[in-house]
Amino acid sequence: MKKIIKTIGDWIEINLILIFPHIFAFIGLAFNDTGVHYDNFFNAIPYMGNGLLLLIITSILMGIYYHKKKENHNSIVYAILQSIVIILWIAYYTDNLVG
Repeated sequence: MKKIIKTIGDWIEINLILIFPHIFAFIGLAFNDTGVHYDNFFNAIPYMGNGLLLLIITSILMGIYYHKKKENHNSIVYAILQSIVIILWIAYYTDNLVG
């Protein structure tokens, strides 16, 4: 249990370090000047990929780095928590782009 709590603390720390990729993911929607709206989710996937690619790559790299750096880092818990964050970003993109 202590290892899981430590990993949640690491996850929070990693997401504070990854503030730039989170901002970059938000900028993809904030400056959608063309007002593009897609008919369905599958048409919006390339646009979401452009906005979330940096966040996904840096999340994977930071997970690998923390796994090697810290002994009490549980990679499975980190992967689940970070996947939830990315799914929330996808839901936010879908809410703003599809319809």
